[in-house]
Amino acid sequence: MKSNINIDAIIIESVSHSYKTDTGLLPVLKKLNITIPKNGFTAVVGPSGCGKSTLTKLISGLLKPDNGHVYLNGEKVLGPKPIVGMAFQNPVLLEWRSIIKNVMLPLEIVPNNLSEIEKEERARSLLHLVGLEGFEGKKPSELSGGMRQRAMIAMALMTNPRLLIADEPTTALDVTTQAVILDLMRTIQKKFEMS
Repeated sequence: MKSNINIDAIIIESVSHSYKTDTGLLPVLKKLNITIPKNGFTAVVGPSGCGKSTLTKLISGLLKPDNGHVYLNGEKVLGPKPIVGMAFQNPVLLEWRSIIKNVMLPLEIVPNNLSEIEKEERARSLLHLVGLEGFEGKKPSELSGGMRQRAMIAMALMTNPRLLIADEPTTALDVTTQAVILDLMRTIQKKFEMS
């Protein structure tokens, strides 16, 4: 690890990433260098297809860069970390699971010492936080688009992340619901003091 890495920041250091296509490699990011400071909102803005989602997946450890390095809290990102929550563009909810079981899913994947009762209590608390109390037993198809997105945010918070990455979580929503989701994310950031 480099000695000049700020442990309170996300460091993107000479990162390049390409996707394999039928016609060859499609470069998306090339020698990208960014430092993202702690405690605040950082927005990455650009046209569709410029690499915003690729960047969020690299930071979260869902993708590995072809070249360069991503550092989080002074450590190289080599894969997904429980301190990072990810809210995707479209709610990634499993239709055969109830909303509460969807929200609990990250704790089935990430190692933890919580009992099933503690996991359910945490899920219920987060569903209350995002305004979905009373909908725990519903399936995703029984909720509106905004409600599904709020469930996705609750799911992203299940591991008590220090960093919440939101990959255009309001794109598919109407303007009023977008405002509700953005206000909710500001409230969550203040409540959890995320970096």
